[in-house]
Order: sequence, then C-alpha cells, then structure tokens
Amino acid sequence: MSASLRAAGNTTTSAATLNLVADVPAGTVDGDVMIGILWFNDNTAVLTAGAGWTLVPNSRVNHSAIVLGVALYYKVASSEGPTETIATSNNNQQYTGMILTYRSDAATVPVEAMASLENALVGANITCPAISTQFVNEPLILTVGNLQNCDFSGPSGFTERQDATGPTNTLSSAVYTGTGLTIGSQDAQTVVATVAGAALGLQLSIAPSRVLTEQVVPLTLMDIQVLSLAIVG
Repeated sequence: MSASLRAAGNTTTSAATLNLVADVPAGTVDGDVMIGILWFNDNTAVLTAGAGWTLVPNSRVNHSAIVLGVALYYKVASSEGPTETIATSNNNQQYTGMILTYRSDAATVPVEAMASLENALVGANITCPAISTQFVNEPLILTVGNLQNCDFSGPSGFTERQDATGPTNTLSSAVYTGTGLTIGSQDAQTVVATVAGAALGLQLSIAPSRVLTEQVVPLTLMDIQVLSLAIVG
C-alpha cells in the first residue's frame, strides 16, 4: 500500500527565534507520519530535534558558499496540538517551516530515498537531483531554498505547497509534492527562482506501508521446489 499525502500545513516564519515551529496540517490523525521541512539562514547552526521528532538521515544540508541550511524531520502523529516545535537552535534563526502529513505506517524511517544538490552562485534554475525508488506510486517531495527575496515556479506534474519568504526578505523556500509513477529512477527536477543566486535543491520519496512491504518476501529455490512438489502431488 502506497503512502499518500493527507494534508499540507501553513508556512511558519520568524525573523529570529530559537524554536523552529510549524503548524500541524488540519485533518492530521493519530498514526499519520508528519514530515517537517526547515530552511534557515545559518549553515553552522546546531539543531536539536523537538519532542518526538527524528532527523531524516542525511537531510541536514549546508550550502558551502552561503549561510543557507536545511533540515528535515519526521514524527508519528499522536494527539497533536495546532503547532509543533520541530527543532530548536543554539542561536536565533530566520527560518521557514512547514509540515506535510502522510497516511502511512512506515514510521521507522518514512523517507525511502533522498538526494540533495548544491546549486551554483549564478542562475535561476535550481536542480532537485534524481533519486531511485523501489515501489510504484511513491509520493515525492521537492524542496528548494535560497537567500533571495523571490518566488518560485515548480515543474510540471508537481503541486506547489509552499512559496515563502522570511520576514527580513533574505530567505526564500518552496515545497512541491508529486508521485513517482514507476519503479526506479525518478528524474531530476528543476524549480525556477525569479531571482538568480546560490541555492539548495532536494528530492525525496515517502516509503509505503511497512506492514505490506514486510509481507513481500522473495521465494527461495527450496520454496519453489516445495511448491512444485505440492502442486504435482
């Protein structure tokens, strides 16, 4: 059973705060998997996950040339309030944050594949690199960020969930959702910013239900021989 997007929350921003908070999407129910996406203008910040939140492996990415960082976290919903502290920082951050909620019980590590790419100092095209998925109809997420005051245009086949600029107009980010219709390589995608500049782009997929995927066990040669004998007999 594939995971599916239930809802996307509103974008939360702040000019300077230690607590990186985002709205819980309306309609979220217990057992849903929440994906928290944080962009911030400090590539040296030390973040600590909020209560119940876990950092998605390899998702804490810093741009090497500008003070831009991103981090993704996940949590299984359980009697959530209207907002969630996804993470706290060791120093004040300007940030954008949002939560996507998925119908899925693949909560051990709900992100099945992820890749990030540092985009050059010039140019408005931001590349979210290709990833490889193992199942049909896996939900895909694209997210991009830069240190400009700008808007973004996403690729065909994806739905915009966020196009946000921080309060001081020096941090912008966007989030798009789509679906991987085939197994295997999911093409790199391009998001276009209205202002050129260095940026980061990420693409990730959400794992299907762990209950059903755990039931798919490859047959061994012995299994096949036993089944053949049983059918012949």
